[in-house]
Amino acid sequence: KDFLNKKWLKILFFSVCIIQFSATLLYVNMQRRVPQGIKEGFNFIKQNIPQDALIMYPEENLLEATNRRIVWSSTQNYPRLFWPKNNQDIINIIKLNNIDYIAIKKSRIYDDSKLHHMGGYPLTFVNHLKEWDFLELIFDNNQMSIWKIKLLK
Repeated sequence: KDFLNKKWLKILFFSVCIIQFSATLLYVNMQRRVPQGIKEGFNFIKQNIPQDALIMYPEENLLEATNRRIVWSSTQNYPRLFWPKNNQDIINIIKLNNIDYIAIKKSRIYDDSKLHHMGGYPLTFVNHLKEWDFLELIFDNNQMSIWKIKLLK
């Protein structure tokens, strides 16, 4: 009788482990699924942006999906890019970092009225993009926009 109790405890334990592992796999798979709008942006990049272009983007999945170079956390002087004193500040930082395109993942835009950080694109920066004549919107949908930088380097 004691043997049967140990056997059922082992079966129960391994069953719970299998259920937990399966639930974890399902959760991770759902979280990593790339939304359709982002896939469209990645496809646009693969088909329309040169292989050697440098794209400013906050996530590494762009690199994996498009085989294009990205810059984010290594951007030099990013505070002056996102919160510039004037347009020349932005142009100087773009040139310093050799950025060719800016890809905006719209779910990574945050309200920077009270807090500044590098976890995404500041709303004030994104709101000014259309005003700057050295940028051209080349792709836009509900989840991503892509801006080409029109500067002589």
